[in-house]
Amino acid sequence: MASPICSIKLLPQAQWIDAASTATQINPANAPNLRTLNFAAPNVVIEPEHLALLTAKYWGSEGVRLTVGFLDNPAADLRAKILLHMNAWGAFCNVQFTETATNPQVRIARTAGDGYWSYLGTDVLQIAAGQPTMNLDSFTMDTADSEFYRVVRHETGHTLGFPHEHLRREIVQRIDRAKAIPYFESTQGWSEAQVIAQVLTPLDTSALIATAQTDIHSIMCYWLPTSIMTDNIAVDGGTDIDAQDAQFAASVYPKTPYPINAALYSGTKCYFFKGIHYIRVTRSNTGPGTVDPGYPALISNWGWGSFGANGIDAALYSGSKCYFFKGNQYIRVTRSDTGPGTVDPGYPAPISNWGWPNF
Repeated sequence: MASPICSIKLLPQAQWIDAASTATQINPANAPNLRTLNFAAPNVVIEPEHLALLTAKYWGSEGVRLTVGFLDNPAADLRAKILLHMNAWGAFCNVQFTETATNPQVRIARTAGDGYWSYLGTDVLQIAAGQPTMNLDSFTMDTADSEFYRVVRHETGHTLGFPHEHLRREIVQRIDRAKAIPYFESTQGWSEAQVIAQVLTPLDTSALIATAQTDIHSIMCYWLPTSIMTDNIAVDGGTDIDAQDAQFAASVYPKTPYPINAALYSGTKCYFFKGIHYIRVTRSNTGPGTVDPGYPALISNWGWGSFGANGIDAALYSGSKCYFFKGNQYIRVTRSDTGPGTVDPGYPAPISNWGWPNF
């Protein structure tokens, strides 16, 4: 059997109305436009279950702040790596995932043989405590880096409410139904009903917040082989968040403007910190300088453990040392010309150790 591909987990039908109510409470824009429906079909009585199907699963334009837990307690390095890829979306939009061991909203399992899947958007809040909202089949630190990019970022997209891009009508119309059903039955072990739901049922564009153009390179798009396409042209699918994904995510969850938290000058580089991200700028004597390739990046990339993962408050450079402050703690870092430097032994430490009475 081929490597598992993602399926969106659907709630049991008995939960659809409650889920729709929750989605609308979180983001009123998720509610169906009843005036438009009544204008189009004034004599039709729409049952609650149908209204639930018309309700979106987006978290709202104020952004997304979700806690994450791991049900099988994997090693710290694996937890950190998964969280890093989940937070990759935060480079483009107002999204942040934070690990917690207490009542996490997103709960990740690694159940072997259960495939890759996630519930969609606000539906994760309907799942009973202790039950997974996402599965990363057999992921370990030995899993190829490319799979962390392709799978973890994809499943996180579902948690943010993004459906499968390959279900856009433009792509579904190109799929040969008679070939697709046996193909996914044999490669994924899906039933005919699953294939129809996951591959052959186009999204309702009237109820879809989406990019103007279908994106076959989106991280949310499957690879579809030539053998099941009526035009014998494969759908490439996505291996990472692409430019159109980033632009769309930024439009759905726009970053909240707020000032730079801290800035640090070191040699030919300047570092600017904002929330959980930072940029590195090559200095210029005639202007603001140039942002180096690969930025914004997560502060957590610097390998300081939990310190700075949610942002820092201030930074100070002094000789061979840099000091970073967060809340009532700080760390001292020995500078490096090739990386973020090394946290000195004994840190983080309380700022109160500095002996500044009543300050």
